[in-house]
Amino acid sequence: REELLIGPVSGVVTCPDYRVKAKCLKCVSHVLRTSPDQFELEEMGWLLRFFTTTGIGIPRQQDFLGNVLVLISLLICNQQRTGKSFRERFAKTAIREAFEILRAIAKRGSHGSADEQASRLKISLGVVELLKKSSRPLSGGLRKFLRRNDLMDSVIEVFEAEDKMEGNGCGAELLATWTGREVRHILLPIITGNKILLSGAGRFWALVRLADVLEGRLDYDRPPHIFRDVPATDEHKAWATLMHMEKVHGSHDKMEEEDWVLQQRRFLVSDSFQALIHFVWRYTEAVGAMPGLEEAYDCAETWFEEAEQEVRRWWKPERQHGESQRLGADVKQSRQQQTDLERCFDVRLRSICPRVSTLCGYNLNVYDEEEKSSSLAALAKVMAVTFQENHKKHKNQYAQFRAAYDELLQVPNQYYVPTFGRLMTTKEIIAQKAIKCIRQEHNDLHILYSDAALVQRNLKRALIAGGGPQFRQQTLLWANAEYDDFQAGRVPRAVSDGLVGFLRDHQAKVIDPGLLPKEDIDALHKFKLGGDNTRLRNLSRLMISYPNVKELLASLNEMKYNAAFSVMRIRNQFASPSNFAQRTMLVNVETETERGRFLSELQLVVREKNSQQDMYAQRAKLGQELKKVLIKSCKVKEVNADEVAGFLIQQMESRSLRSGDVVVLRCADQNLTIQGEDVSVFAREVTTKHLFTIERVAGPGPIADGDLVYLKSKATNKYIDVGANNVPKCRFFDAKSEQSNMLLIVERDQADFHPTRGFGGFAGATGMFAGAANHALTAYTGTKNLHTREHIRFRVDGTQRYLSALEATNWTVSAEPLRVKALPLESEHALTQFTVLRDGSVTDFLHLEGGQGISTRAQETADEMLRQALLEAHMFTSLPTMDLCPREGGVYFRPPPLFEVIAEILAAREKASREEPEGQSDSAKEKEKIERMPRMIAAILRCVYVLIQLPGSVGAKEYALTAMLNQADGTFLTKLFALVIFVQRRDGDCPDVLEASLSAKFLRLLSATLASVPPLSCPIRPLGDLDDAALQQKEEQDRASGVHCQQRVTLLHVFTRYMRERLVPSLLDRLDSARWGSSLSSADVVLLREFAICITTLAHNFFACELRKDIKSGVADTAAVLDAPSPARPSHMAGVQQLQQLAQSGLASVEGVAGEITAIAAEGVAGLEDQALATALGDHFARRRQVPALSDVTRTEIFLKMLENTLVRVLVHALLYGVHQEAVAFSEGRGNQEVSIRLNSSMVDHCICALGTVMYGSDSKSEDNNVDYDVCEAISQAMSNSTQIVPRARMAQLMHERATDHLRLAMQTMLERGWVPDAHPSERVGTVARAWYASVQGNEIGAMPLCAVCITSRLNFLVVQLPEEMGNVDTKKVLSDMRVLCWRDLRYLKKVIVAPRMRQFMGLWWMLKEYSANEVLIFENSTRRRVFQEALQIVPGDTRQTNPNGTSREDAGLRCQQGGIPAYPIAQEVCDSFEMTSKKDRGPDVNIISITCVRSQHSGATNTWGCGTVTARNGGGSASGSQANQVELLILSTDTVCIITMQSFLLQYAKYNDAEYLVSPDGTQCQYQDSDSEDEAVQNFSKEKHLHSESLSKMTAVRNSPWQFSSLQGVWFLAEAESKARLQFGKDVEEILFTSDGERQRFRRQLAAALAHTEHRDRDAGHAQWSVMPSDKTNLNEVQKHAKGLHSEGKQVSVLGDVVRRPQ
Repeated sequence: REELLIGPVSGVVTCPDYRVKAKCLKCVSHVLRTSPDQFELEEMGWLLRFFTTTGIGIPRQQDFLGNVLVLISLLICNQQRTGKSFRERFAKTAIREAFEILRAIAKRGSHGSADEQASRLKISLGVVELLKKSSRPLSGGLRKFLRRNDLMDSVIEVFEAEDKMEGNGCGAELLATWTGREVRHILLPIITGNKILLSGAGRFWALVRLADVLEGRLDYDRPPHIFRDVPATDEHKAWATLMHMEKVHGSHDKMEEEDWVLQQRRFLVSDSFQALIHFVWRYTEAVGAMPGLEEAYDCAETWFEEAEQEVRRWWKPERQHGESQRLGADVKQSRQQQTDLERCFDVRLRSICPRVSTLCGYNLNVYDEEEKSSSLAALAKVMAVTFQENHKKHKNQYAQFRAAYDELLQVPNQYYVPTFGRLMTTKEIIAQKAIKCIRQEHNDLHILYSDAALVQRNLKRALIAGGGPQFRQQTLLWANAEYDDFQAGRVPRAVSDGLVGFLRDHQAKVIDPGLLPKEDIDALHKFKLGGDNTRLRNLSRLMISYPNVKELLASLNEMKYNAAFSVMRIRNQFASPSNFAQRTMLVNVETETERGRFLSELQLVVREKNSQQDMYAQRAKLGQELKKVLIKSCKVKEVNADEVAGFLIQQMESRSLRSGDVVVLRCADQNLTIQGEDVSVFAREVTTKHLFTIERVAGPGPIADGDLVYLKSKATNKYIDVGANNVPKCRFFDAKSEQSNMLLIVERDQADFHPTRGFGGFAGATGMFAGAANHALTAYTGTKNLHTREHIRFRVDGTQRYLSALEATNWTVSAEPLRVKALPLESEHALTQFTVLRDGSVTDFLHLEGGQGISTRAQETADEMLRQALLEAHMFTSLPTMDLCPREGGVYFRPPPLFEVIAEILAAREKASREEPEGQSDSAKEKEKIERMPRMIAAILRCVYVLIQLPGSVGAKEYALTAMLNQADGTFLTKLFALVIFVQRRDGDCPDVLEASLSAKFLRLLSATLASVPPLSCPIRPLGDLDDAALQQKEEQDRASGVHCQQRVTLLHVFTRYMRERLVPSLLDRLDSARWGSSLSSADVVLLREFAICITTLAHNFFACELRKDIKSGVADTAAVLDAPSPARPSHMAGVQQLQQLAQSGLASVEGVAGEITAIAAEGVAGLEDQALATALGDHFARRRQVPALSDVTRTEIFLKMLENTLVRVLVHALLYGVHQEAVAFSEGRGNQEVSIRLNSSMVDHCICALGTVMYGSDSKSEDNNVDYDVCEAISQAMSNSTQIVPRARMAQLMHERATDHLRLAMQTMLERGWVPDAHPSERVGTVARAWYASVQGNEIGAMPLCAVCITSRLNFLVVQLPEEMGNVDTKKVLSDMRVLCWRDLRYLKKVIVAPRMRQFMGLWWMLKEYSANEVLIFENSTRRRVFQEALQIVPGDTRQTNPNGTSREDAGLRCQQGGIPAYPIAQEVCDSFEMTSKKDRGPDVNIISITCVRSQHSGATNTWGCGTVTARNGGGSASGSQANQVELLILSTDTVCIITMQSFLLQYAKYNDAEYLVSPDGTQCQYQDSDSEDEAVQNFSKEKHLHSESLSKMTAVRNSPWQFSSLQGVWFLAEAESKARLQFGKDVEEILFTSDGERQRFRRQLAAALAHTEHRDRDAGHAQWSVMPSDKTNLNEVQKHAKGLHSEGKQVSVLGDVVRRPQ
């Protein structure tokens, strides 16, 4: 059958009629859907023959291809034997062909009619759907095949093609394949490269995809629905919660997990945060919104600068405030950007640096920590100053003597030719073929130097004429003086009287600088001359200065015909000044000696008015300034500094091209360009793709005419090669590759007569002769060096072909690139002449009427080059000594590149080549591009967020935190703030805080950052006892901790300023509108919740900061505390406990305790019999000193400055709005239908937590409490206002949370007064909560009192038992009744045990025997538990866990390696026991919905609000039992409500959560438990979860529970101050007292959902529906009568099912 249908010979499908073809494929489709096992391997091959690119563009053939696609998809998705065989044998071929089809369609572009385009798009989407199905976790190894390099290249090609079609294609869907998850080869090149349209949608798709990949988000649903697509994240909406992100990771298979880790690692290696920010910067420029972004960036910079100044004021005494302001101004001045001139010098220095490293042994390109910039910037600044001084002088001369200066500039270079007996210009010499080289007659340096001294005196005498006796005597002394006479000051260096007429008449002054020093001669030989002494024409030298150019020109014209000496050469360096803008007229003169003739040099210069500094003095000054920078910033040894400075000056002044120089090659007024692998001539504007590094094959040195060279692209790092087809390409990284010819011979153009070439060299001279009447005629065969701005050609080695640009065939097309080809020299329409321009040249700055340099300030722009530069930079950032510096053959490592410079390059400068096609200027499309920005920034924020919260690769979290905490100017954080500010204000002054939920996402990122970083002022102590070296290092870190504290407070200050200035006004307006009837949207509520979370996290972060001061700052504002004796050691715990008991024993007050401890310290501890106590006390009093830290008054001032009243107002109004909406949520027609009840309650809980924290921080140890008053006043007004409902239970919860935060003050006092001996003197209380604390060991359950627990700034765990009947009493009054139960170092905490449905529970497992191995905390509310668990994430995790076999465990997850205490789930046996206990004997099986901690109400205990212990009424219970029973567990299941004793739960917990369980496969790491993201949907019963039910025992249920929903008659949630609920089962009424109203609200929602589920399940049984109504009746009959009365009045009562069906 299949052979007749699709056989290769007789198959009906070969019929040309497409209707017949379609029917054949329909039959095959029926076979594959109904009986796929009948399809054989041979038939699969037949089918695959029709899956080709043939017929693309023919509509009917494309339809046929679409049908084939459907069949192949069926085979790939088949889970049986047929599908497996196809995937193993044919699927890879199908995938390869699928990509070929995509490429073929992409190449056709947008050609054809609209119907044809729609047909091609349909085929493309079908092909992509096939690739997506191949990306699923199937057999056959298809995922690995999808990552082939050629297939990934195809994705890039498709994106490029869609870019031209305005993004109308399959690009976004193509990224959803396994191939599209590749970060390095696909996503980052699309986002940050230059091939895709900058403002197109393709980059945005890739950016969102990048965030999804880093998050680990899957493209398909969970099994068994793996072929159901999951769309990409919609950045318009809020992010998924952290728990949901973790759930996705829980469904990863091994390959997905490994790939997620790999992609994160590749993201880190690329330093991609900077690249993403730069892309957005470029995008903003492309859409024309750059002015607004620059304004936002200035705003962000101002925030950081002002925050730094404010922090300095807090840290320094008032008398130093002015000094701080000056320091801030200096810092701001140092951060200013380089000028264009400085950047030109910077670019040149970067090329010179490798030569300095090779010749002198130093790396000059290092980062200067003090100046916060590269050392090259400092060197460039010094050079720019010298340039500007010289240039300014000549600009003034030009302005005053313009005509004379213009004439002077026209003076040609001239050379004396003996044959003609006169000076001749270069053109005259070439025309007469009288080529001559002016050189010394001898090459012996000793002879030359001895003759030079005599020539120097004779030359000076030749310049002397008659005059008065006094002047003649002084002039004669000068003429006969030696250099030592000048140095000693016996004779003036310069004379102006008694000179010859051509000098005297023009006010000349002659200066004797002395002979050329031997050090300079050695340097010239080393760097330039190469041992040729005949080129030393300036051994003897004089300088002649004139007041202006007019006098200089006149004197020069007379000098040519003087009789004292012969003028042999005139070089006009006014027309071609040096790179330091020095302009001179060089005149070489010839004088007679006994050995022959000798060449000397006269330098004619213009002196500056009222200046005593000549050109040589200025050069010496430049050398000294460079020397200072080299020693200070570059760490060059002083003994080598002069040599390095001289080399820099020589290299900078040299006009010769050298190996390693970066050049631009210009032909026909356009630049040689690299486009991919193609070489062309295009565009005059210089960008990085126009830059080439010219490398000399023979090695370092100047490049001469005829040298073999390589040309390497600066943009791609590839070399130009010429293949057999004579078409140049740029495609190989290895210059020595034999795949193509990369050797080029550089030749000077024969017609080039540049006047500034060398000393006596002439263009086109193949033989040069040094000869005259009195000189020997010797042939000079050496080649001449090439110089910038010369005309050159490149001949392909081994041929007579030259790189040539072919002239445009259509002269009307001005923007057409010129093709480049290797052609013979005389080819028609071939341009072989290139003008070489050096990158960083300052030539155009030398224009006397203004000008700008040609420097592109170029760095690497390609992503590959950026990564390579970063890798090199971090491998070796500095080469401080000559011994460590790589020599020849070594590698030169650069420091990290300046990203602000790279940003300019990435911004493109490619407008000509990247112009959008016509039709793109439509206003709607432009608006769409701008509206895309918030979602792009949201995607970048998500990239940072997932690396912090879901780090897969080692170092991911640290990388993200470093980017977020770096406060330097121009860093990632500053630019991130600027982007958020810009997006929120783009439509006006009023910020749009809801756009793409960007504000909420940014706050969430800030909260995650602060919650993930340990206190910077407190370095983490290493495990084990510290030795002397480690202790010394720790003390040094402590001394420097004041700097870290200032950085932390600066960061917090900026965060709160953003909230205060950008969010508060808009939020207050929205909340004010909500007071008068309107409702907040879901986005509003999410933002308010994140606002409250951020304030809470920020406050806790501030409390944990020790605010240490540098010892040098003085102790005027320090707090007096005890020094830390030593790190906490478990062996001291016994002594510590005895010390605490001593402090509590019979002492009436805290002062008495302090006095007793002081007395013991005075008497000494040597006589104590108890050694443990003696050790503890000895350590306690060993070292007492003043620890420099800010006082509590200053601490409060800082806190109030950051968290101003406007932030508190938002929290208060959000709280009042939330509790009102919460109160009316279950009423018909009332409450916000859009916002879920859960979300609203979450906002309320976090607002209460934040307010309690702020109210404590504003109070501290002072008596004034303005914030408390403002909060209470606002709440009182709301309660008296009838427009809002203010539940008393919620307000009682607020006051209770305030009291909980005030426990921090008592615990801090205990630390400061020495009640905890092992505490560090500056240790601060960070996170604090109330919880019931118990130790469990097997069947032994310890006491479970209500305690205050906290985590300190030094990451220690402190538990303090609270006194009885404490309630909300001021903690200062009961401080003496509080007792320390334990003080633990959290580094020894091994694991945390959590329960997904028990949100107030946390178990602690310690790794030391001295500690109780298993401890339990039951928090009063889940919000505090959430904050506490977040605080544990900053503790270094223990990765030394082993299984019973002793092998290393791998199932702990990669996040253990990132730090943080790993969380593990509670044993499944305990969960099963909960369900067994909750199940009614004859009732259905149940699943647990939630487990809530409630206060005990049974007769065996007395309940008190906030009590610390429970007393048994009958006196028969044990202390442990009575205390454990003061709280009970309320279990809500799918069918029942049950209450069990805490003691029975703890027994089950201790039994099954033992050490054996925690190393078993069941004890895998748990998902993160986010209190605000609990899945409240009622679960279905799953039998597989009860594997242990037969061997388990039930827990102890109380109050005759469990109670079934079928007997539940009514539920009351009482409007009282205490959080109570009443449930009536039959005739019995059960009252439940919750520990927090937040837990009652959670139970309320969950009970409503469970009842609605039961109601829906039992609808067919005729059960009555549940109703919801407010009532003041406490009797069920009265409530029913009330409800009937409402019905009779025509009022409706809410139905529970309708309420629950709202968004939950």
